[in-house]
Amino acid sequence: MDEFIQSVAHRTLAATQQLITCQMDKILHEKEKLLNMHDRCPNPWLIDDILKRIGARQVNMIQRAQYNVDQRLKALSHALL
Repeated sequence: MDEFIQSVAHRTLAATQQLITCQMDKILHEKEKLLNMHDRCPNPWLIDDILKRIGARQVNMIQRAQYNVDQRLKALSHALL
């Protein structure tokens, strides 16, 4: 039973890590595009504001993923007890 719990926990964490990595790659790509536009933009403060919002969204995504992992592990532990 312990091996099963460890296996499920490991798969859950691996899937979550893969999802976060994919999302982080997308975010970094978009940030890079915005930074390249920064010098050509007539309102550079607009780019700065967008980058701040992307950073806030990035933090929210990570927190949500952590919450989802916690909830899955709690549900699994309650189901097995």
